[in-house]
Amino acid sequence: LPEPTRAPLPSATYTGHSGNERADADRVQSVLQRLQAENISLKAQLGQFSEEEQRVQQDIAQTVTEIGCLSQELTSLRNQVVDAKASLIEATSELKAQIEKRE
Repeated sequence: LPEPTRAPLPSATYTGHSGNERADADRVQSVLQRLQAENISLKAQLGQFSEEEQRVQQDIAQTVTEIGCLSQELTSLRNQVVDAKASLIEATSELKAQIEKRE
């Protein structure tokens, strides 16, 4: 966001102001500078958090994609195990039948 424009504080050579008013103006200027510095720092931190949030969101998306792929692979492997068990049962039955024929 653009910084609002500020009227310059009167200079110390301006007559008609007491030393106390000048000191008050200096303190206000000092507070303003500290607040501006804090504003810049907080904006930088916000930018870092935004970048970190984007990285975390990317990590989450990658993890979800990986989970999906692994889930599909697991389903395929389960089907292969079921098929292998069925083949084993069938082969065992055929073996038993051949043994019975020999006896």
